[in-house]
Amino acid sequence: MTFLNQPEPLRLPLVQWPDFCYNLIMEYMDKCRHHPDRDACVVCQKMEVAYCQECLDACRACTDPCLYCKFRQSCVIWELCRKEARKRCREKEGEEGKREKGEEG
Repeated sequence: MTFLNQPEPLRLPLVQWPDFCYNLIMEYMDKCRHHPDRDACVVCQKMEVAYCQECLDACRACTDPCLYCKFRQSCVIWELCRKEARKRCREKEGEEGKREKGEEG
C-alpha cells in the first residue's frame, strides 16, 4: 500500500519469456509502432513508443540510436541491438559525409 491507502500499480519484474520477449510494466502494454495488429513487448522510454518481438529481433526498435539517450544504461532494446544500432549510425555518418563532399565539389 502507498500513501493514503491507495493500492500500488501492478508491476511485473523483468521476466524473460521463451521467445525472448520482455514484459516491462503493465501500464506500458500497447501495440507495436510498425505492426499495429501486434502486442508490444518493449517500450522505448525516450520516445514512448512500443515495439513487438519481430521489431526487437530485427533491431528496428531503437528509434534514434545516434543521439543521446538518458535511458540507455538501463535499456533492454539498446542492450539487445547495440551492435546493429552502432552500425546504422556509422552508415548514416558515412552517407552524410559523402553528401557534404558532393556539395563542396
